Amino acid sequence: MGIYIDPNCELPIFMAARARKTDPPTSKQAAKVAPVGSHREKILKALALGPAGASEIGARCGLLTHEVGKRMTDLVRDRLVELTGREIQGLSGNLEREYRLVVAHREETRKTF
Repeated sequence: MGIYIDPNCELPIFMAARARKTDPPTSKQAAKVAPVGSHREKILKALALGPAGASEIGARCGLLTHEVGKRMTDLVRDRLVELTGREIQGLSGNLEREYRLVVAHREETRKTF
């Protein structure tokens, strides 16, 4: 039995800025309804299965590759995910950077399943 974390809760890992201060009001409004928290949670759970590129992460959790890519910068910045330093062949045949959970977060994520 795992611990459920509501992706809409106000935990720091789900509260990354979604719009810049200089963005127009329409972008800020769109950012308020973007499914960032649920995408981050799905990506973290997918990476709990092992290192992967963006296309493999997307395949594991039901997101499109570009949806995964949009969240990876934030996850790396928040030190939840890190680059392995390897380039791997993605599902389309192109090379992709490989990501993995940061060790401290990896143990925490496994406890939630």
